[in-house]
Amino acid sequence: MHDPRLEKIVRECAENVRCHLFADSRERPEDTSDAIILRALEAARAEDAQTIERLQQTHWHREAQANAEDARVYAARAEKAEALEAATLKDLDSAKIRAEKAEARLAALRAIVDDQAESLALWFLQPTASEALLQSELRRLHAAIEEE
Repeated sequence: MHDPRLEKIVRECAENVRCHLFADSRERPEDTSDAIILRALEAARAEDAQTIERLQQTHWHREAQANAEDARVYAARAEKAEALEAATLKDLDSAKIRAEKAEARLAALRAIVDDQAESLALWFLQPTASEALLQSELRRLHAAIEEE
């Protein structure tokens, strides 16, 4: 498995060693090749350490940016969830109120219907039942059903 960044660092290190070897050989002709190589290696190690430090800082900076973006996304999601929960609770309260009103209205209608079911005059069991009484009771039932 080859990491292109690692290969680049190795190439840069090799180039640094060659540059230092060439520069040192011209500056100090009395030095042995071993001393030149050691100085070049030390200089390359220092540059490599700086390169590694820069890469680490870049990595941690990118990681911190990604974490900050994730935090912003999650905060926005939390706000949306809280707003949805509040709206749901409001809708639930509204539904409960509507259900209570419907139950009260149904109870009132049942009371009217039960009253009419027990009225002997409406069922023409008494000979004195009049059509006007039937019409008035039907209007009362109709009004109760229609009212909000």
